[in-house]
Amino acid sequence: MNKLTYQLISKDIQLLYIFNNRIKCKFLDLFMSYITHLGGAVVSITLCLILVAINPAGNKLVGWESLLVLSSSHVIVHVLKRVSNRPRPYRVIEEITNYIIPVEGYSFPSGHSTAAFSLALVLSFHFPAFSLLFTTLATIVSVSRIYLGVHYPSDVFFGILIAIVFSFGTHHFIIL
Repeated sequence: MNKLTYQLISKDIQLLYIFNNRIKCKFLDLFMSYITHLGGAVVSITLCLILVAINPAGNKLVGWESLLVLSSSHVIVHVLKRVSNRPRPYRVIEEITNYIIPVEGYSFPSGHSTAAFSLALVLSFHFPAFSLLFTTLATIVSVSRIYLGVHYPSDVFFGILIAIVFSFGTHHFIIL
């Protein structure tokens, strides 16, 4: 392993310890274990289907765009998970606390972060007055994944990056 790779992994683990071990309180333990579900498949897909069905502000595009971004970004997420085979932090680092039911599958990249930011960005494109709210919620969901010990910070970072690429790419493709 070269020096740069070692340094990046070392910083990733240091940040993980800060979020998972140093920042602790009963309120956050409970709050993070609930808010994390906003990035889960059930909530994300349900939100997309609701947007398709209710047609907010007379804009049919928002629901279909959300569904397209969510599904296409998750194809990449699942391919990368299988290619990287990165175990979840709580499975390999003894000092990491897992605050929720053990999560199966691989860690890299974070699907919850990808979903939360994919939806936040698409909604922000269509409802810019609420973009701060949408991106704040997505950020909290993403941080919750580190706090709960199910992802490294780099997993979350790359999940967000995937969301940005797919959200902007899809939005600009649809607009053209």
